[in-house]
Amino acid sequence: YHLKENIKTKKDIRKKEEKEVIEKGGTPDYPTFAELREEDLEESPYLLFVIKNENNQVIRKLKAGVKEGISRITWDLRYASDSPLSLKTNINKHSGMPCLPGEYSVEMHKSIDGNITQVTEPIKFTVKLLDNATIPVTDKLALDDFRKKVQQMVGVVTATDKKLKEMQDKIQIIKKMTKK
Repeated sequence: YHLKENIKTKKDIRKKEEKEVIEKGGTPDYPTFAELREEDLEESPYLLFVIKNENNQVIRKLKAGVKEGISRITWDLRYASDSPLSLKTNINKHSGMPCLPGEYSVEMHKSIDGNITQVTEPIKFTVKLLDNATIPVTDKLALDDFRKKVQQMVGVVTATDKKLKEMQDKIQIIKKMTKK
């Protein structure tokens, strides 16, 4: 994809205006505390790529930084994972089961200070199956349903395991506290 120009943050706009004032020989006004706080709290701009299947259901969302010029983002042809997220989770690598062959589309959106707007019309593409399976699949929809159920079950097991670990940690803390 190609971006003609970067998306400017409030801080970028302020600095550009200050530079113009300095170049004209003036002294820029110092920003107020409220303006500086607003700049700090502003969400960084990003691009969001939304992949949909032929039934217009969202299959995956991929996030990319805003960079002027030509850039690339790749989709691993997988659904989004049902596993629990954490603060360290990279949304682009949080993959689930492989998607089915068929028609898909991708749309590009931009997020400026949390406001998401669509940038492009959907672009259609086809996902084709490589015939390299050891056991050929006769019912692809049944396989897809099975994969989704397995992915949901993995998500539940992962969440349960995480909760169990948290409880074990709490028990260890309680044991230490009672020994004092």
